[in-house]
Amino acid sequence: MFSTLLSAQELTASQDQLELGRMILEFQAADQSYAIPASLVQRVIPFDPTRTIEAEQDWAHFKYQTDHGDLPVIVFNRIAKIGESETKAKASIVVFHPQTDNVSGHWGMLVDNLHAAPSFDELRDGDIPKGLNGSTHLVAGTAVIDGRDIPLLRDPSDILR
Repeated sequence: MFSTLLSAQELTASQDQLELGRMILEFQAADQSYAIPASLVQRVIPFDPTRTIEAEQDWAHFKYQTDHGDLPVIVFNRIAKIGESETKAKASIVVFHPQTDNVSGHWGMLVDNLHAAPSFDELRDGDIPKGLNGSTHLVAGTAVIDGRDIPLLRDPSDILR
């Protein structure tokens, strides 16, 4: 039902991001969770929330700008097949909080495009903004962790193998 979308561009994480070793990234898959030390995250896959998601589209450099500075973002992209023919873009967002050494949590959305992407305030605490068809299911995606392209699948144990 789901197919993974790989980004055409990747953003190299800054040294500041890599030094957030105490912070733990918590990805939620269905009703389960697993964790990855942030110090292992070497690159993040960014996106531009003002652009419509399209297959094979390049992703623009993107960070949430806040009073605490720019917050790096990991985005897992895929296309979801809805019903018989309707296809929509699905993106899962993980927002780093270096000032508190944690993350907002996994947040997903299923929308036609990202023109109505939420602000950071709407994303804080991992809340799903009202009016969007949100999902807390991490279905598929990729991240570059410890120098390896790691697929993120429904089974949270996959990331640890």
